[in-house]
Amino acid sequence: MSQLSPEVQKKLENVPYVQFLCSNILGKLHSMEEHVREVPGNFKNGLGVDGSSIPGYATVTNSDVHLMADQSTLQTINIDGEGPMTKVFCDVHNTDGTRASGCVRSILREQIEKAHKMGFEPFFMSELEWFYLKNGEPLDDGHYLSVAPDDKAGPLRRQVCRHLDEAGMKVRRAHHECAAGQNEIELNLTPALKNADDTCTAMWLIRLLADQQGIEANFMPKPLGSDKAGNGLHQHQRLHDLKTGENLFANFDHPKELSPLGKKYVAGLVKYAREITAVFGMDEQTFDRLKPGHEAPVWSMWAGSNRNALVRVPAISKPESARCEFRAGDASGSPHLLAAVMLAAGLKGIEDDIAVPPECNVDPETELTPEQRKEMGIELLPTSLAECARILDASEFLHEVLGEGLCNYLIHSKEPGFNPYAH
Repeated sequence: MSQLSPEVQKKLENVPYVQFLCSNILGKLHSMEEHVREVPGNFKNGLGVDGSSIPGYATVTNSDVHLMADQSTLQTINIDGEGPMTKVFCDVHNTDGTRASGCVRSILREQIEKAHKMGFEPFFMSELEWFYLKNGEPLDDGHYLSVAPDDKAGPLRRQVCRHLDEAGMKVRRAHHECAAGQNEIELNLTPALKNADDTCTAMWLIRLLADQQGIEANFMPKPLGSDKAGNGLHQHQRLHDLKTGENLFANFDHPKELSPLGKKYVAGLVKYAREITAVFGMDEQTFDRLKPGHEAPVWSMWAGSNRNALVRVPAISKPESARCEFRAGDASGSPHLLAAVMLAAGLKGIEDDIAVPPECNVDPETELTPEQRKEMGIELLPTSLAECARILDASEFLHEVLGEGLCNYLIHSKEPGFNPYAH
């Protein structure tokens, strides 16, 4: 243990095993559990695993990859009924030290490094929605902000929040959502990479604790069918000054508005909305949720209080709280990839000095003509996996952000009958 920092050594006291985690293109965690005596060598040299068995990482004919631990993520979660579980997130590298093409964490890290070169520290905040199901049916008949006895999931949500808080993943709020059996927690605003790691960890923990009680926690966009409510993964985001920590979306001259830089970031999200959707949508359920007439946004537009908006700017009570919210995302794919392409789009908006389009405070579907939508630059989001594949194939932006290898894999993943775990 002498090669480890005193802080890491302290965290590993009385720990028998460490789980080395990586996340795949579906946002699912994979783990290799190593005895603590092996950890110094693993931290120094990486941990070799079969990348061909993790969706998107490697081929059978060139399968060796290394899990490179990010020691800053080392944490222990004390799970009721399971005991302490010590985990560390990893980036995935090829044997020559380059990143594996499908390492979603490394792709997000590359965009964060780009933000740093521009003088920014990106901060994100996740809203996680899911259904608790018992024998395939909603756990309760609750509605938005219901309380017990209508809300039967309160004890489970509080158990989740307690475990997350104890492990350093601070929960901002938790409540019953609109539909029967539907729940939500919000994770506090944190640096973008930590937020993506915490989002994956929270989803895993929610599923685990529910499973212990014979309940299913389902994060899919439309698990109960097209006519029922859906689950989103909304992401609030803003940029801070890398040196001073100041919120760069704050506008002290016009305190109720985003700063000019913040508006350019929003412009990037709106411009590349179809590309962002092409990346995160990994199941046809995405497009059952993203349909006109539902609360989920389907048009590339922004607004303040308009819940039809793809990008919403929540009411700004004071300049320091300014942020924007991307509302189309879901958990059918990778939270790391979703964060990476959103951040890339926002940075592109700043880099290319894109003018923010006019705010849209109406429903484009019913209150604007096709000509008006075209004039305002409002486009419909993709409506199928096949359309997402065509966008991925044609988009220079996505090929630049994701690389040829992952773009090609994502295109393949949109094909009918795709099995991410088939060799």
